[in-house]
Amino acid sequence: MLTKKQVEEIKEHLEKAQNPLFFFDNDNDGLCSFLLLQKYIGRGKGIPIKSFPELTPDYFRKIKELNADYIFILDKPVISKEFFKEVRQINVPIVWIDHHIIDKDNIPDFVNYYNPLFNNINELKKEFNKSRDGEPTTYLCYQVSQKKRRFVDCSYWLYLR
Repeated sequence: MLTKKQVEEIKEHLEKAQNPLFFFDNDNDGLCSFLLLQKYIGRGKGIPIKSFPELTPDYFRKIKELNADYIFILDKPVISKEFFKEVRQINVPIVWIDHHIIDKDNIPDFVNYYNPLFNNINELKKEFNKSRDGEPTTYLCYQVSQKKRRFVDCSYWLYLR
């Protein structure tokens, strides 16, 4: 589960993005994650990542073709260093939301990385021992896509009866 602070940070990134590009894993978890975030902000294009196991530099051309101002990577545990290198040169922010166990040293400092497994190192050890990946990325994106519910005071209407 993402922390409240992480949810707010991701929401801020989404609000700043005028033409976001969502790269997502080519499975149900990746697709649903993309659809939740796209519906939440009402804009953006999605590209399913069909290369396995990593997001390769071949996908970089989509960033320029679609004139993306923000990149969101969803449910993809492995991203090539060459891809990150290309993106860094054009200075487009990256938000990476994932639930897989990865080597944190492979995450460049300019990437905004969100993974609840890294919120608490003891939890990471527990999860690793269970050989699970925690909640799916769809759930993490669901957390982000929830709008605050407003309380409606019905006392006025009850009084009129």
